[in-house]
Amino acid sequence: MRESLVEPIPSPLPGRHFFPKYIGRLIAADFGVRLRLLLAGIVIFFLINASEPAAQQSDIIIDIRVEGSSQVERGQILSNLQSRVDEPLNVSNVTQDLRNIFGLKFFQDVRAEVEEIPGEGVILIFTVDEKPRITSVKLVGNVTVTETSLEDKITVKAGNFYTKRLVLKNIEILREEYRKKGYFKAKFRSKVERFTEKSYGLTLIVEETPRLYITKIRTHNNKVFTELEIQRLMISVEIDCFAWITDSGVFDELRINQDLQTISAKYLTNGYIRLLIDKPKVRLTHNREFSRIRVDLTFSEGSQYFTGKIDVVGDILGKKSDLIDRMELKKGDVYNPFKQNRDRFRLNQLYQEQGYAFVRIIPDVKIDDQSKLVDVTYRIIKGDKAYIGRIDFQGNRETRDFVMRREFEVRENELYNGRKLRESQRNLQRLGFFEPGFKVEREPTDVDDILDIVTKVSETQTGTLQAQLGFSDSSGVIVATSVSKGNLFGRGQTLRFSATFGQRNITRSISFDFIEPHLFGSEISSDSSISLINRQDFTGLDVGDIMEERYSQGLGFPIIPLLRLNFTFSIINREFDRPVEEPTSLRSITPSLRYNSVDNPIFPSSGTNAIFAVQQVGGKILGGDTEYRRYRLRVRKFFSLNDANTLIVMSRFRISWLEQIGSNLIPLEDRFRIGGISTLRGYNFSEVGGPFGNLERALSTTNVQSFDDAGQPIINSVGDPVLVPLDLRTVGLSDDDIRLLRSGGVLERLLNLEMLFPLAGNNVRGVVFYDAGEVNAESEQYALLNEIEPGFFDLKQSIGFGIRLISPVGVFRFEYGMKLRPEPGESKDKFDFTISSLF
Repeated sequence: MRESLVEPIPSPLPGRHFFPKYIGRLIAADFGVRLRLLLAGIVIFFLINASEPAAQQSDIIIDIRVEGSSQVERGQILSNLQSRVDEPLNVSNVTQDLRNIFGLKFFQDVRAEVEEIPGEGVILIFTVDEKPRITSVKLVGNVTVTETSLEDKITVKAGNFYTKRLVLKNIEILREEYRKKGYFKAKFRSKVERFTEKSYGLTLIVEETPRLYITKIRTHNNKVFTELEIQRLMISVEIDCFAWITDSGVFDELRINQDLQTISAKYLTNGYIRLLIDKPKVRLTHNREFSRIRVDLTFSEGSQYFTGKIDVVGDILGKKSDLIDRMELKKGDVYNPFKQNRDRFRLNQLYQEQGYAFVRIIPDVKIDDQSKLVDVTYRIIKGDKAYIGRIDFQGNRETRDFVMRREFEVRENELYNGRKLRESQRNLQRLGFFEPGFKVEREPTDVDDILDIVTKVSETQTGTLQAQLGFSDSSGVIVATSVSKGNLFGRGQTLRFSATFGQRNITRSISFDFIEPHLFGSEISSDSSISLINRQDFTGLDVGDIMEERYSQGLGFPIIPLLRLNFTFSIINREFDRPVEEPTSLRSITPSLRYNSVDNPIFPSSGTNAIFAVQQVGGKILGGDTEYRRYRLRVRKFFSLNDANTLIVMSRFRISWLEQIGSNLIPLEDRFRIGGISTLRGYNFSEVGGPFGNLERALSTTNVQSFDDAGQPIINSVGDPVLVPLDLRTVGLSDDDIRLLRSGGVLERLLNLEMLFPLAGNNVRGVVFYDAGEVNAESEQYALLNEIEPGFFDLKQSIGFGIRLISPVGVFRFEYGMKLRPEPGESKDKFDFTISSLF
C-alpha cells in the first residue's frame, strides 16, 4: 500500500503538523475508493494528528527509494536525507528531506510517499521531476572578441540544468567582458530551442557595436595639480598609436571610478579635505569604426588644511607624551587623513600587544574652516584583556597541523598578543606552502575573554619541475632538469633531485638533497645532500674528465627571529682520468650566519635574504689533501613598487674571496668563475674566470703549427699541417711560469638588478635587468701575462630584457643580454631560454 505525503488542509486545532506546499495531500492507491478514503484517514491521523513519539514507535523505515531521476545519481540525493533506514518514520525529517532535495536545484517538483509493508514497516519513496538540461551552448555574433576568450568566462556549459537565472547571469558576464574591452553599446539576448521535454539548446547572441575610445581627457578649475599631473595619476588614458596592441584609450567606467578615487587620495594626502569632483561629463561621438569619448573633470579644490592639536584621552597606558611621539601625524604638518588612520592602527597594535584584543581607538576630528586647522583627539577604550583559546586551521588538506602550529609565536591559553599573531602569519607565508592573502582570524567563544584563533588557508603548489636548455660555443647544448618537492607528505620537509647534461666541456651531475626544518621537532634544521659529478675539462686546461663525489650535512640553530647560525660539514673526493692532476680529497666545515625576511620563497615581493659564510677546507683537524679558506657574502633584496605586488624590483650583491694557506694550491675546480643566466647574463656559462679564464684565453689564442720532439712539423694523414691552439700571451714564458697560470679567480664580485612588470595580465611578465661582475686572480698572473689587474669596481657589465610566460605547460623564460663594453673579437650578446613548471 503506497500513500503520498501531500499538503494537509490547515486546521485550527493545536498540536497539528503542517507541511509545505510541495508535500501535498494524503491519498491512497491500489484499492477501491472507500478503502482509499479509509486508509487516507488513517494515514492522516497517524502522520498529522498523532504525536511524533507514537509515529516513531509504529512506522520503521525498511527502505528508501528514489524515482524519476535519470541524470542525478541516487547516492547524491540519499546523502542529503535525514531519514534513515531502520529508524522510525519522522514527519519533521521527511519535511526537511524534501527541502534538502529541492535545495539541490536539480528538480522542478519533489514528492514524498510511503508504502506500508504489513508486519515489516514502511518504504519511503521520493519521486522527483528533473529540470530540463542544456545539451548544447552556442555563441554567435561575436567578431571583435574571440570566442575562446568568451568561452573561458561564461559559466553555462552543456550538461547544466536550464534555469532563467543561469542564462541571465551569463548574459551579464558577456556584457561585462565587452564593457572591459570598450564595447559599451553591445546588445545581448538568448534563444532557447526545445529539442525534447528534458533537452534544451541555448544560443547566446551578441550584437556588436563600435568600440568606445577616449580621445580627450580635460580638467577644469584645478590649480593645485596641472592637467598633465592629474592625467598621470589615471589608469584611463587617451588613445595613442599603440591602442591596437595595448588597448590604450579604451573607455571603462570602472576605471574612471578608480581614477576618481586615486585623484581624491592625492588631494587628501596634501591636505585638501574639502575637495569636490563633479560627476564626469562624457561626450560621445559615433562613427562606423569606433566611437569617440571626451571626458571632462571639474574640480572644486578648496583650501589646504594643516594639523592642529593632537591629543590622547581615555584608557592611557604609560605616558601620554610617549603615545603622541609614536604618531606619524605631527602638529603643524599638512593634514593627512591617511596618516591619521595609520596612527590609529599603530595605537591599536600597541594595545593588542599587551593583551587588549577588544581595544577601540576612536578619533574625534574637529575642523576649523577659519584657521584651516584640524584637531585630532584619539579616544581609547581598552576593554578587558583576552586570552587565546583554541588554535585551529582550515583549508590545509596536505599540510599537517603541527607544521603550521610550530610557526606560531603564540600558544593556547596565553595572553592575546596582536604583534605575535602578525609574526605568525608572516612565518606561515614564508613557508611558501599557501596562496598569498590568507587570513589569521579571531573568533569569539562562549567565554567573553577567550578568543579562538582560526587560520584559513588555500594551499599552493609546492613542487617544481624545471627544465633548462641552452647553447654556447664552448659548451655546446646544455640540458638541465630538476625536481623539487617542498612540504613532503605535508610534514614541511623538502626533497630535491637535479641532473645536468652537456654536449661538451660542461658538468654532468646528479644530486639529491633533503631538508628537515625542525629536526626531531626541535628548532634545529638539517640539510643532507649527496651528489655525483662528471666533468669534461671544466677548466679548459686539459686536465681530463673529473669524477667527483660530494657528501654534506648541515645543521642550523636559531639565534633571534629571522637570524640563524648554520654549520655544514662536507666531504669531496675527486679523481682524474689523466695524470695532470692527482686525486684529491677535501674536508671542510662552514659556519655561516643567515638572515631571511623574504615573504615568499617562490614568488618573493618583499624582504631581505643575506648570508655570510666562512669555509675552512682541510687542516690538521679536518684532514684532506689541501688547505685553504673561502669567504662569502651574499645579499638579496626584494621590494614592490605598487600595492598589487605586480611591479617587483630585485637586487643581489655577492662578493667572495679565497685565501691560500701555506704552499697548498687552491684546486682549479674551486676557483671562481661567473657567466650565464644565473650570474652574468650576456656571457657564456662560467667563461669569466680571471686573466686565464675561458673568455680571456679565447681572445688571445690562435692556431699555430705543431712540432714533434725533434723539432719537425707534424703533418696529418692527408699532408696538411697539424695546428694547435696557442695563447700568444704565454710566448716566452718558462714552464714554471706557465704552471702558475690557473683558470678561475680568487676574488669575485657580482651585482644583479632586475625589475619584473606585467605585460598581459599575470600570465605574461616582462623583465629588464642590469648585471655587473668580475673575477680577479692572483696578482702574479697579471704580471706574467703583462696585463693590468682590474680594480674592485672595474666590472664587466650587461643589460637586457626578457619575457616570462606562465602557461599550463610551465614557465617560459626568454632573456637577452647585451654586453656594455665588449672586447675586440668578443661576442656582443647572448640569448638564453629556460622552461620550468610547478606541480
